[in-house]
Amino acid sequence: MPSPTPTPLSASEDAGAPAVDAPRASNAAALQSDASAPSASEAECVVTARTAQPIGRYAALTSVTLRADHQGVAVAWTVPPLFAHGGDDLAAKRLSLYRGPDDDRATISDALLDGEEPSTARGLARSPTNIYRVFTQPGTTANSVTTGTDQLSRDDNGNELIECGAFSVQCASVSDTGSDDAVARTIVRGAPYFARTAFNAARPFVLGLRTADVAEQPSSQARFFATRASAPSANRDLDFWSLEVDAALVRRSRNPAAALRDFVPEGLEVVEVEGRGYAVAFRYRGRLRFGWLDRDLRPDGALHEVVTLGGEPGRPRLAAVGAAVLLVVADRERVDGGPSRYKLYGTLTSHGAAPGAMFRLPTGMDEAQDEFAPAITATRDDRFALLWSYGPLEARARTDRQDIYIRSFDAALRPVGAALRITEQSGSDPRAAPIGNSNDVLVVWGQGSGLQRPLVAAAVRCGPPIATDAGVR
Repeated sequence: MPSPTPTPLSASEDAGAPAVDAPRASNAAALQSDASAPSASEAECVVTARTAQPIGRYAALTSVTLRADHQGVAVAWTVPPLFAHGGDDLAAKRLSLYRGPDDDRATISDALLDGEEPSTARGLARSPTNIYRVFTQPGTTANSVTTGTDQLSRDDNGNELIECGAFSVQCASVSDTGSDDAVARTIVRGAPYFARTAFNAARPFVLGLRTADVAEQPSSQARFFATRASAPSANRDLDFWSLEVDAALVRRSRNPAAALRDFVPEGLEVVEVEGRGYAVAFRYRGRLRFGWLDRDLRPDGALHEVVTLGGEPGRPRLAAVGAAVLLVVADRERVDGGPSRYKLYGTLTSHGAAPGAMFRLPTGMDEAQDEFAPAITATRDDRFALLWSYGPLEARARTDRQDIYIRSFDAALRPVGAALRITEQSGSDPRAAPIGNSNDVLVVWGQGSGLQRPLVAAAVRCGPPIATDAGVR
């Protein structure tokens, strides 16, 4: 859809299916060590602008995505229904940063793409679909975007059937006998049962999982496929990288499609490595996996397991600078006396290589609270901006506060300056993307507490201004 005129908000501050590689490192103590390089003496991050009002008031935090384009950053999210089995509403805005003569001050402006309308009776007229992630993609005309979704569909009885966007094939054929408990479901042979859209790639694509064609039932191996509209047709029939599935458990289930949901990647992340391909990371049944795809969406090597502390690693995050990819995760040890604190760990990997040992990232924080829900993005001068939430994992008491921090790291993961708290009120689960040809990063997070929160945004500069023909940015 065309981009409306921005309205100011405020002014101020992985051919074949190789087995999963064994972890490269067996000594988890390597994950405990801090980076010992001293901090550089350059300026630390600084907030240059904030939104005066929330950009969304009822967002489901797990659905929020950011996509940078030449005009700014498109932010998309869903608004959950107000009634059982109702359809979600989609919302999207493009945020841009405008800077005046005073380089330390800027304005965040927004253009409405899809309005946020909390579901009412209007939702009843829509298909009974619960959308758990929404994103924006380039439109068919200049300066336009379209809204896309990864969906989780329900049948007429409210049972969840996983689909995969434009390549959707329902997991189960349903013979409706009128009683939910008596409905017989059979897994469709070779059907995809999981997919995510790699929406941030220059040419977006679908990365999915499907079961093997074995007597119309899932086998003990699920395999990946990857395809896009412009990819060779053979791509859709090329399976690679396998994951173990408890097929016996699925077969015993009254609803196999729902049972397969326990065997899908969590937090699947894809980042494009310019001119080379893509890095892929996800958590699968409590363990981290990492792999590479080439530009034609074929596996470039094996699917690797990443060594963690043995507790409960969080969902991975990826960012790329040149041929290097940074993998970051919140992780903690398994201890007898109770859960330990989450801290941030990372590793730098070159394209095509297996990931090395994870090490503790020097956030500069104390040990009193958890560091969790990280986000990372590359800035224009080849640095990484690392964000995270700090505080209790669940803010239950009125006095519990969660904050968002950001710290800049150079391409060798040495910290540049100190960590900066960017929240003025309690908030968590940040998302970040670079803004145009500058060292500014747009940060969006959920403010307050609960699964449904207002979305707020800030522009943060990490690094010196960039000189261009149009002046300093």
